[in-house]
Amino acid sequence: MNTTRINGIAVGAACLLMVGASGAVRAQSAEPAACPSPTEVQGFLTCADVDAAKKEGAVVLYAPAGQEQQLAVLNEFNKLFPDIRVQSIWAQTGALFAKVEQEVKTDNTLVDVLVLSDPTLLQTMQKNDILSPYVSPSLQDIADVNVQSKPKGYWTSWGLVATTLVYNTDTIGENPPKTWKDLIGDKRFAGRKASLKNATSGLQFAQWATLVDLYGRDFWVEGVAGLNPIAFDSFTQQFDRLVGGADMMAINGQISGAMQYIEKGAPLEILYPEDGVPATLEGVGVVRTAPHPQAARLLVDYLLSKKGQEVIVEKMQYFSPRKDVAAPPAARAPENVKFLVPDWDAMADRRKTFEADWRKVLGQ
Repeated sequence: MNTTRINGIAVGAACLLMVGASGAVRAQSAEPAACPSPTEVQGFLTCADVDAAKKEGAVVLYAPAGQEQQLAVLNEFNKLFPDIRVQSIWAQTGALFAKVEQEVKTDNTLVDVLVLSDPTLLQTMQKNDILSPYVSPSLQDIADVNVQSKPKGYWTSWGLVATTLVYNTDTIGENPPKTWKDLIGDKRFAGRKASLKNATSGLQFAQWATLVDLYGRDFWVEGVAGLNPIAFDSFTQQFDRLVGGADMMAINGQISGAMQYIEKGAPLEILYPEDGVPATLEGVGVVRTAPHPQAARLLVDYLLSKKGQEVIVEKMQYFSPRKDVAAPPAARAPENVKFLVPDWDAMADRRKTFEADWRKVLGQ
């Protein structure tokens, strides 16, 4: 079995990540040098040349998070540095990976800072010299080596992202599923009434792998496929349909996204199945050919700092890799919840199988 179980969330988000991401990237590059004399600016430490960053005047982030949530985080950065225009592009992890590879290959890099939710793709970018070695001063407060690149400095997790069953309390009634296997054969969710993510989603890849490790591939290619589910690129599409009553269940329901809807009054319920909750991490790094390299470093330092992480937890509802940042209170998860994190060292060899299974699940 290639899945690591994490039992309990009350111990704090840092411990969740430390135990769970046991399959971090193996060393591909030389150990980058740490910054000898970081500067404190706006309440956090940075090794960026702040004056140069302001002269660059812009920074571009590519990330798989929801656009609204990205902008909320970036707006806080922009308040601190109004001279630096912040832009972001949202897409699924696989699409972002392909886009950045193409930009670098054609010497037309537009991105400065990249976030991906699939560490195997971050590993590939590190190996191919697409990510720049930069040891942020914040890494001294992120002790766990398993939530960052090996060697450190190429990418670091800015949060743990988990997915589970999410449903509309107005439509399901009093008998929701208690385990993943409870989905199979439940006619309430059949006939395009249950949603997943497309194969370009790193979180969907992680969910597929962890549940294959529990129940085998037949869980997906026979059980879930039998529900005739539909797939989307974003949780916004999923939860809008769920709230509107078009769907009965989000099988890949991103917890951080569901919390945002619930806080706005949506009648959604997050289930924590007895057999575990699949999760992945999102890693952030500076692109080697970034057109705004100093602004990129400054943004990464902010995102990994205590100040930035508190904003990410508040706006994006992620769990932080820092021990000095509390977990999002809106999670409302039981103390004995089990997070299931795939062994990322083994995941690269599983991608073709995942993609083949996903075509079967979606009837393609």
